[in-house]
Amino acid sequence: MKKYILSFDDATLFNAGLKAPADCEKKIKEMGYVRIRIPLYQTGNRIKNKTKNLLKYTALFHIEKESIVVIQHPQYVRGIYMDFLRWMKKIRRCKLIFVIHDLESLRQLFTDNIEEYQKLDQMMYQIADVMIAHNEKMKTYLMENCKIPQKKIVVLGVFDYLIDESVGDRGTANKEDGVIIAGNLDKNKTGYIYKLTELRTKTIFNLYGVNWSKNETSDRNWNYKGAFKPEELPSCMEGAFGLVWDGSTIEACDGPSGRYVQYNNPHKVSLYIASGIPIIIWKKAALADFVQEKKIGIVIENLNEIDQVIDAISEEQYEIMKDNISEISEKVRSGYFIKSAIEKAEEIVNESK
Repeated sequence: MKKYILSFDDATLFNAGLKAPADCEKKIKEMGYVRIRIPLYQTGNRIKNKTKNLLKYTALFHIEKESIVVIQHPQYVRGIYMDFLRWMKKIRRCKLIFVIHDLESLRQLFTDNIEEYQKLDQMMYQIADVMIAHNEKMKTYLMENCKIPQKKIVVLGVFDYLIDESVGDRGTANKEDGVIIAGNLDKNKTGYIYKLTELRTKTIFNLYGVNWSKNETSDRNWNYKGAFKPEELPSCMEGAFGLVWDGSTIEACDGPSGRYVQYNNPHKVSLYIASGIPIIIWKKAALADFVQEKKIGIVIENLNEIDQVIDAISEEQYEIMKDNISEISEKVRSGYFIKSAIEKAEEIVNESK
């Protein structure tokens, strides 16, 4: 049985937001999957655009019958993309494995096109032979709200974060070294960051990322350290913990992003793990269970508690966290989790033949 992975690519799109799918593709190709490239055409000519968007799918005709095809979901493309996938399943009898990166109908970030994204998700539910969900919370959501049979769902655990170079020795770090916040620092998306000065804490926050909109680079309890490429970040970040928080307030993760974090795997968790940095995460986040189970960090309900929570940790407990995260770090940096998930998905597909 032949194995393929579909790849929608555009050189202008390879940024921090696409590291997760790029890493997945790289590891899956190492497992013997043939890459089928479908270019993303961009043109202002409507007729020409439609013609090119139709022609680009001709690459799918190279896929042999009864093959396994991996699709990373969602692909932010319009047109007849899902119709071609339906044709591959029905006519060419291919088995389709979907690696879920986002469920836009659940995240509801693109509110202007929410119906379109709901349709994409619904079509995936209809044609997928196997879906790789982020975690147990997302699996439960798919089973209870989308009526997906349990046997069709594989749980990823956590996203991988492939890096070639060593991140260096973090053995000298101690729990008083401050807290890292890495990611998109856009005020409209992560407004809580701009309220850090409201926190009467001794904890220092080191900020890394794009779209920082303050003129100053430091204040009483935060320092803006700049923006770095995804592969550079692990060796650049300074701090004792990495914070996983979202929304507009410091009291809780609120709004659509706060609801979504209760189901998804934020990629910054993988960044912190790959960097060997213990994690502080909102207690209601889906990955809070993973952090507690693996003993690689702490959960918190409100950022006002951060001094108290850090003070309650002994240096010995912090060293144990670093040791535990070091073990998982090797797996995340090598692509262990997506490889394991794809292998489980292949078992399900082969059993269904």
